[in-house]
Amino acid sequence: MSQEVEPLVSAQEDDDFDATICDFCGGEPPMDSDQDIPCETPEQIAIAMKGLDSATVAERIEMYGTNEIPEKIIHWYNVLLKQLTSSMAIMIEITLVLAASIQSWSDFFIIAALLTINATIGFYEEWEALLKVESIKSSLAPMSVVKRDGEFTKIPTAELVPGDVIFLRGGDAVPADVDFLEGDSMAVDTAALTGEPFPRKIPDSKGHKRAMSGCMVVSGNSYLLVQRTGIYTEMGSATMLMQQSTKPTQSVFEKSIIQVCERVMFVAVLILIAIFIVEWFFRHENFITILTTCMAILIASVPVALPVVMQVTLALGAQEMAKQQAIVTHLTSMQEIASMNVLCSDKTGTLTTAKIQVFYDLIWTPPESGFDRDHILEWCAVASNPHAEDDPIDVAILRSFRDTFSQDYNERIKRYTVKKFVGFTPETKRTVVYASHPKHGDIKISKGLIDKILDTSADGGDEFKCINKAKVETRVRKIDSDFAHKGYKTLGVAAAIKDRSGSYSMQFVGVVPMLDPPRDD
Repeated sequence: MSQEVEPLVSAQEDDDFDATICDFCGGEPPMDSDQDIPCETPEQIAIAMKGLDSATVAERIEMYGTNEIPEKIIHWYNVLLKQLTSSMAIMIEITLVLAASIQSWSDFFIIAALLTINATIGFYEEWEALLKVESIKSSLAPMSVVKRDGEFTKIPTAELVPGDVIFLRGGDAVPADVDFLEGDSMAVDTAALTGEPFPRKIPDSKGHKRAMSGCMVVSGNSYLLVQRTGIYTEMGSATMLMQQSTKPTQSVFEKSIIQVCERVMFVAVLILIAIFIVEWFFRHENFITILTTCMAILIASVPVALPVVMQVTLALGAQEMAKQQAIVTHLTSMQEIASMNVLCSDKTGTLTTAKIQVFYDLIWTPPESGFDRDHILEWCAVASNPHAEDDPIDVAILRSFRDTFSQDYNERIKRYTVKKFVGFTPETKRTVVYASHPKHGDIKISKGLIDKILDTSADGGDEFKCINKAKVETRVRKIDSDFAHKGYKTLGVAAAIKDRSGSYSMQFVGVVPMLDPPRDD
């Protein structure tokens, strides 16, 4: 049973949050929780689906600000102070004071030099890493597909404002608090907000249409209306409160080193107690002499060179990783990575370039089907969503279609009027489109995983079974296997024209090979 998302900010925290918002905005917060844009009736949805024009966007950015949560600015002196106030640094500083108190100036200057080297190396590496990370953040800013001035376009997510119409599909992050307008029903993973282990359906059986910022779309291709952005979202309000209370933490590596030093110091203190008892009570030595001896032993027990050795070793490791285009934000994080047993990685766009290429000349069709490569590529293009600009397969299909039919691309694609589009989901592994053609009439086209095109089985999606499955399955699987051994990924394509009974007898019509080359780095 679906559950309504509970607010992250409790009523008791409202006053603190309002104060934070006012400090950030320099006055009263402009967004009232009761001022959501209406999108309940068909008329309201039709108005909302028109999107915003540039003038309205400029006004709302001025009113609500950008769709981002302000981060605490880290100054260079904060990074330097961090190097001098860590547990290890404080231990060395105490030793420095002890050395000065007994006027052991040679030890004093050696310890001071080690402290300076340690702080300098740590400051340089972390400050350089921060600068590189900021540079990467600006170049890898998240993008959203949004309707502006009547056309869907891709813009930085930070530029979204209330009233924008955005397109989301399975795998996308919800960029703001949004309400469902039209399209497929979405399954949204709300674990980041509610801890629920199962995705929520939006809209659900109770009519709730709100998807919160920070959630992930598991499945569905939908158009949604932006209601709240930035610090006014549920996630934004929680993040602002967390920033006020979050305290710096120590890595596991730092904790381990400190534990070793504490044990060494504990043993040293026990030895000092024993020396003091023997020298004072049994040998009756001078107090100053005993204190000088104890101080010398205490200084010797502090591993003053250990932080320097650690910093130099980790800095050398950071330089080696930099040669491989990796950025180390904190030196101790390398030790954390070194203790990792399993690394899970996505393939497309992570291990590969995500620049998929369709090989038109290698498209296979059953000879008895009566269709050729032009039909298959054209139908694949019709079954692709032009608004899903971050879907590498749909982008590759549409690009190949434009390149192959550069002379009459627009004329070919405009022959089809799409009536219904069922997007790809991890469960169904295919897209299905219902369209009309001036010559062929109503047509149904599906593209996706070959197994799910030959026979979808009962997977909860738009289900069908190709009528020619028995005739072509053996050949299709051999073709698919041959392509796979050569490194290609494949798409199966099925199509059918609506018959007099109003049904579609789907027929497997082709295999489209694609290649996603591995990344050079």
